[in-house]
Amino acid sequence: MTRRAVWTLIALAGGLLFAAPLAAQTEWPPWPSAGGHSIERGPGGYLSWMKLAAIAVIWLAWVRMSDWMNRDSVRFDEYTGVSPKAWNLVSVSAYLGGLAAVLFIPLFLAGFPLYVLGASLPLVIYVFFLRRGKIPEEARAGKVFLETVEQSASPLTLKAFGDNVEHAQSNLIRARQSEYFELTVATLYDALVKRAGQILLDYTRDAATVRYQIDGLWHPMPAMERPSGDALLAIMKTLANLNPLERRQSQHGQFSGVAGRDKTTFDLTSQGVPTGERVLIKLVPETTLLLELPTLGMQPDMMSRLAECLSPPGLVVISAPLAGGLSSTWQAVLNAADRYVSDWVAVVDHDDRETERVNIEVRQFDSRAGESPLASLKKLALKQPNVFVVPNPVDTATMDYLIDQVNLEKRLVVTQSRSSTAADALLKVMSLAANRKGFVRAAKAVTCQQLVRRLCDQCKQSFQANPQAIAQMGGDPRQNTTLYRHYELPPIEKRVDEEGKPIEMFPCATCGGTGYIGRIAVFELGLIDEEIRKVLLAEARPESVARVLRQQGNLTLLEEAYRAVLDGRTTIAEVQRVLQKKS
Repeated sequence: MTRRAVWTLIALAGGLLFAAPLAAQTEWPPWPSAGGHSIERGPGGYLSWMKLAAIAVIWLAWVRMSDWMNRDSVRFDEYTGVSPKAWNLVSVSAYLGGLAAVLFIPLFLAGFPLYVLGASLPLVIYVFFLRRGKIPEEARAGKVFLETVEQSASPLTLKAFGDNVEHAQSNLIRARQSEYFELTVATLYDALVKRAGQILLDYTRDAATVRYQIDGLWHPMPAMERPSGDALLAIMKTLANLNPLERRQSQHGQFSGVAGRDKTTFDLTSQGVPTGERVLIKLVPETTLLLELPTLGMQPDMMSRLAECLSPPGLVVISAPLAGGLSSTWQAVLNAADRYVSDWVAVVDHDDRETERVNIEVRQFDSRAGESPLASLKKLALKQPNVFVVPNPVDTATMDYLIDQVNLEKRLVVTQSRSSTAADALLKVMSLAANRKGFVRAAKAVTCQQLVRRLCDQCKQSFQANPQAIAQMGGDPRQNTTLYRHYELPPIEKRVDEEGKPIEMFPCATCGGTGYIGRIAVFELGLIDEEIRKVLLAEARPESVARVLRQQGNLTLLEEAYRAVLDGRTTIAEVQRVLQKKS
């Protein structure tokens, strides 16, 4: 037991012993006569300093205990799974509840034990139920990974993976022994600074080419000599608990890194190819930000219409093409829904993490093992929920069951699809149903999206556009003819001052000279009415469904993208790059 823990227990025990005789008093002792004190107080209008002292002792003990819990949960959160912020809130709330009890319950004998309980209960739960048996001895001694080792000048700290703690530590030590370890850290940190989402390494006989995917586009980086590239890959494979000597067979693994308060998982996949080897590293940030539809790019009018659809009954489909940001939108839609008034339940595939939200009870199944969500859905239905969230219905039996839940039980079903248009998504989900008429009756809304790069506000440049072009994009030429384009450094020969002397020009520090920073989604929203239902039953062709959606005033993805251009959030060139060929 540590010295802090000993002093905490001593303070707690002393407070209880000191308070016991005070708590035995059931009524206020008489106040001394006025002649003995200069302040006149009426009956009961005084304070018991001994009881206040007992309260103060418990307060001091609680401060010490809360400080220890905070530091301990920050250090060992990856083992305990306890969020420091959340547990600090629990500790403070419990203490304030106990303090209110001792202050407002007239009988001290009743209020003081509740005060002690409120101050100590979070510590008991944390130590004996959340922490006990989960932290290895090496971690307590500060010897796991690089927590106590000065790694390099880079602020990025890497953490190896392994079959167990000892194996992970061994992998990290072997990786650090290479003279190219600093190069590996610098390369990964450079990718983080440049906001790369993926790193692609292509190995040939003489070199290793490097490319970063930034905001959905690949950018070439300086190539490495083959020995440096081989050493860098061997280090990353070691960190990911893979075989560095295997250069032909496919391998997949992970390791992680921490830069400041930001955690990132590096997901590594390697595959031998005729020219050498190809390696893809996905950078997956661990974020606690609450994703919201306006932040992702959805217009306020569309968001209000979608919110109306997220109430029972009905079936709502959320869709996007592959690598089109579906995970982020899915989380934002669930965040936008009112999950506190209705009962929400979800049945998700075993590796799904995007559906885990407050006030959604989640059950898992394994589609790779041939499991179906149907059994879990039937069990959850006994709880009489208002909403079913099923990202992957898998089979016809599940889809028909969900359709019956909408039409017969008046429940809401939210599902998703990998599709490039709203019409495609609606038909793709309908193809799972044997009960087509039931599906058409249940369908309520469908969304789809495409990702476009967001203009950097720090360096974007305005220009006067042709009024006719503004009108063609759906804008009003009488109000505004100003559009924006991304900034690019001029060619080297034009980087001169008024006298023709060369000057040094630097790229934008915010976007790194790309002119864009991050991406936004442009959405289309289709509300299902009787006209669309007739088309679904009669033709069931994407072009027919899309035509009716357009006739009813729903904007296409291209039209929604031009709204983003008019708002100054992206450029005409970017919209044409992403959508013009698909329109």
